[in-house]
Amino acid sequence: MRLFQVCLFYVFCLNAVLANGLGRAVVPSVVINAGEVLSELKLKELDVTNSNLRGNYARYIKDVKGLVTRRTLLPDRIILLSALHRPYVISRGDKVRIILNQGNMTISAAGVALSDASVGDAISVKNIDTGVIVSGSALDAGTVRIIIK
Repeated sequence: MRLFQVCLFYVFCLNAVLANGLGRAVVPSVVINAGEVLSELKLKELDVTNSNLRGNYARYIKDVKGLVTRRTLLPDRIILLSALHRPYVISRGDKVRIILNQGNMTISAAGVALSDASVGDAISVKNIDTGVIVSGSALDAGTVRIIIK
């Protein structure tokens, strides 16, 4: 009887260690279509029970809340981080303000975005006046900073 109790104790301890060691995963509670913003209402956290689960997947709701999906997410399936991106602040075809800072001098011009970009992303912009295409980084909605190397 004592041996049975000891074995049972070790089984419970092993289960607790495995459950804590594997962690958590975020899964959709409903179908989330491509382009939708993730909210807490559509997500839930589950304990990971599959020890073969590898890769970069969402572990906490707070880490993915507010991100946008690249493809449709199905209920109760893990969310790979590659399926998510930050919301775009500049969309292709948007009119943007191009800013160049060099020392005390600041030059500003009007341009058109040639691609979508989130804050901090590299983006190509066409100057409306000259037609020259320049590259920079998205600062905020409608503003691109050009950096001279």
